[in-house]
Amino acid sequence: MEATLSTKSSKAKKRFKLSFVCQLCRKSKTKCDLEKPSCGRCLRLDKVCVYDLEHQTLPRKPSKDATIVRLQKELEYWKYFANAKMSERKETYRLKPGIKSDKTSVPFSKCHINLSFFKPQLVYQEFRFSELKPFTNMAQIKLDRFLSTFLGSFFASASKEELLHNVLPYLSYHANNDDPKYIDRVLHLRQNLLMRFSTEAQSNRIQDFTDRLLTGKEVLINYRTSFFVTMFGNVFFQTRIEDFKMPEDPYPAVLEKLLLDANNLLPSKTAILLYKSYFYKRLYHIYPYFDIEMFEKTLDEILVDDPMRTDRMTFDMGVSNFRYKLTNIALLMLVLKVSYGALISVVDTDYNADICDSDFLKQNPIIDQCILFAETCIAKMCIVNGTNEFQISCMLFVWNFFCVGNGDDDSMFGRSTDVVTEMVFTLAMNSGLGRDATQYKQYQLHPSAYLGLQNLRRKLSLNVISTSIFSGMLTGNFPNNIWSNAKNFLNLNGGRDDYIGLVKRSMKEANPLELKMHDVLFKTYKMLVLLMDLEKLVKKGSPGMSITDIHFVSNSITEALSLNFSMDFDFIGGPKTYEIKLANGSTVECDVVDSYHHVKMQLFVRNLLIHLNKTLFLYFEDLCVKGEMDNLFYYKAFLMKTVQQGFELAKLSILILEGGFDKVLVDGFNMEKCKNGTEFVFPTVLYSLLGFGVRLAHAELGLIKNIKSFESTIVDMSALNARLELLTRLRKNTFFAIGRLADAMSASFQYKNFCTFRSLLFIDAVIKLDMSRGLMDMMFYALNPENEVFDKLNSDMKDLLTHTLGINFEKPQEEKDSLERAQFLSVLDERLLLDIKVIVQSLGFSYVDNSNGDDFDTLL
Repeated sequence: MEATLSTKSSKAKKRFKLSFVCQLCRKSKTKCDLEKPSCGRCLRLDKVCVYDLEHQTLPRKPSKDATIVRLQKELEYWKYFANAKMSERKETYRLKPGIKSDKTSVPFSKCHINLSFFKPQLVYQEFRFSELKPFTNMAQIKLDRFLSTFLGSFFASASKEELLHNVLPYLSYHANNDDPKYIDRVLHLRQNLLMRFSTEAQSNRIQDFTDRLLTGKEVLINYRTSFFVTMFGNVFFQTRIEDFKMPEDPYPAVLEKLLLDANNLLPSKTAILLYKSYFYKRLYHIYPYFDIEMFEKTLDEILVDDPMRTDRMTFDMGVSNFRYKLTNIALLMLVLKVSYGALISVVDTDYNADICDSDFLKQNPIIDQCILFAETCIAKMCIVNGTNEFQISCMLFVWNFFCVGNGDDDSMFGRSTDVVTEMVFTLAMNSGLGRDATQYKQYQLHPSAYLGLQNLRRKLSLNVISTSIFSGMLTGNFPNNIWSNAKNFLNLNGGRDDYIGLVKRSMKEANPLELKMHDVLFKTYKMLVLLMDLEKLVKKGSPGMSITDIHFVSNSITEALSLNFSMDFDFIGGPKTYEIKLANGSTVECDVVDSYHHVKMQLFVRNLLIHLNKTLFLYFEDLCVKGEMDNLFYYKAFLMKTVQQGFELAKLSILILEGGFDKVLVDGFNMEKCKNGTEFVFPTVLYSLLGFGVRLAHAELGLIKNIKSFESTIVDMSALNARLELLTRLRKNTFFAIGRLADAMSASFQYKNFCTFRSLLFIDAVIKLDMSRGLMDMMFYALNPENEVFDKLNSDMKDLLTHTLGINFEKPQEEKDSLERAQFLSVLDERLLLDIKVIVQSLGFSYVDNSNGDDFDTLL
């Protein structure tokens, strides 16, 4: 009885399938090409080809669910494909000359975009919230649904025993820093690293680096705290250093203490002269914050030989001008520190062999306390109540120590940077540096009396404005007062020829070095002012910019960059040496390396353009996801720009890091500064290429599923397979480029920079995932609620992922569905992907299979 029921049940569940092949191919179980009226196999064998579809019995109970699912997938594919084609045709028709658009519809190019309203969000760091600024690295992550979901899944899936989990890039998570196991792992890491390096400088770097792992503290935090506490303390308690004294009276107690500290910090006389000489020769063109002749004249008055110690010097303040002289002492300390740091940075190379050796640097160190001393001098003088030109010079050096140090906060969120930048700019503008000196009545009535200050004030104006713009754009902050004053200075002083004419008229005699420095500064300032035209795109309350305006401004920026900061170094030439005669009869030499300024500006402008195009790409991607498929044309255009500029900047960074420009940069410190510049652009390149790579991997996975579900009679399988190969090729080349850049960064920086090290750890893990084709597997495994990946995290980590990356760990399925709706690469016109492939290959980013040495593109 049971056997009978089992037999009936099996017959009822029997699956009926329709056969579309001919009788001969079906009987021989051979693939049929389905050609009519005779298939290829029957024609070749000279057999009668019979398609017996009409003779087959239809299943009595067809599977409706299976049919519906199959038809839905096919409909989805053809819908995306049709929308993409229709969007291209509409845009082509719109852009053809002589064709008038429909009056009832406004072309999208006339609509205005304001990115400050595009997904406004707060970002969480160090237990505080901050508004997310456009054109920042964090905005690249949080606004990119693919990148943020991937990073969230990656960090949630990371093993708790990995050191990587404790040094996540851009995430501060110190819950395990007091764990004995974590401390043991870091100490073990320190021991292994020390065994790999032999020089003292490298060993000290490892010690400092692993201390960062254990404490999580910033290097310059004490300098910031001391400076601001001293500054505000002087404001509140009205302490002030008097500017003179009677000959028989002692120095004020505050001044006496500062002089004692300054004399203790001074190195030997030989070291002072050597460090100053190196600064003028190699570094002044990078930090042209003061007038050399005025500075040296003041030092001749206050810096005298110490009668009690041989080869030592001491400060003699006299009886007047204490504030001015103390400012020059602070400036000397900063100059010595910058020069010493530059020599230390190239101590392991041959570039400073003709200047000094490592033993001399060990015997004559300039300690970090010199920075703190200079800041204390400025703070003690309470500069908010009155500022002179040399105090502004000191503040510019302070800005460099704050903003170009190893602190992770500055390059990402810039909160301390903003405070210092605003202070420097406000003090400078209150001192009248917002306009040219000749426009003030005092200079008009007594031009000869203030002749030496006029060009110094102009130089300070350009430095302060350029520094403020650079800092603002680096942190995504666009203060109104900086923009208005910057453009006002340009309007008041005219173009380059007008400005250089003002500089020449303020010189008693021709000074080629000062003319060259003013030319470099004005060219840089003019370029940065041009970038300020993008202010309307991100400023709150602004009407925004149209696509036409955006294209015009970006093209103007690109043309100006190519014209004024060309990379044709054969035309630019090598360094130019200038001599300056001082009042005491001695001379100093100064080199100006144009190639350095060109490389630095290329890095900065290209970095900003990637932020611009990536943000616009994400903006139009979001519109397409919402169903506004007319924007697909702009989606493709800005995707192309983002990817192309990302690969080009990766290529430029690799050339710099691997020494491709060493011959034209000449000096070791110029090379180090340009390499440090790649640290600023590294996150931008990384996240733009990584976002593209994750999209390619997701498109591959979706296309593979479609190929398996589509029937060959309905869809051209060869076209789908060709697209799949193209997506795979682009993905491998993209991660190959990321790996090349990471290798170059690792070889150049190793353990110099904490934030870069964390990013390199992350990249290594990502590339390993890509090599094993596990990117999407990891992400979808984490997004599957049944696996409970996010549920296993502690509350601190959940808050971190939620507030920093915007991951909705409570509804992972929604995150997965959001990615499906945003996937357009699998259905876009193949010409776009082919154009990207050509660009990538022309830049030398072609993946090579290490197993046999063949080029991946050749194999496919």
